[in-house]
Amino acid sequence: MVVSWQPLLIALDPSTALPQTVSRDVRRLSDVPTAMAAEATPRINARYLETFTNSTVRILGRVTSLRGESATVDANGSIQVHLNRDAHITLNNAVEIIGKVQPDLSVKVFQAMDFGSNIDFNAVEAVVDATHRYKEIFYTAD
Repeated sequence: MVVSWQPLLIALDPSTALPQTVSRDVRRLSDVPTAMAAEATPRINARYLETFTNSTVRILGRVTSLRGESATVDANGSIQVHLNRDAHITLNNAVEIIGKVQPDLSVKVFQAMDFGSNIDFNAVEAVVDATHRYKEIFYTAD
């Protein structure tokens, strides 16, 4: 879900004084580059790869093969991923990947987190479906 302080602050009555902690948090958030703070990472599976070419996404799937700096992840279809040096994933475990969909529909991994083997992939698919059914909540369609 994309969370932004800006709409929240705009919605507040300008005559209302902000609590000290909120004011301090807003100052800290203003130090974050806008592009990084605003970038949505919609949850997708293999079905949505083409729609999100050149976009940063989240994928939760099962690792089906590992070969050096690449892997195949099953997320309602096979996805080739190009791992970074910080990615420590295990064959047959669930993995959440944050990465950029490449023109060839592979994914360049920015971050990968091993979720172990106890994942309900039906629930994962339900979340992906809800993300795209109610996309105005989760991301802006270009």
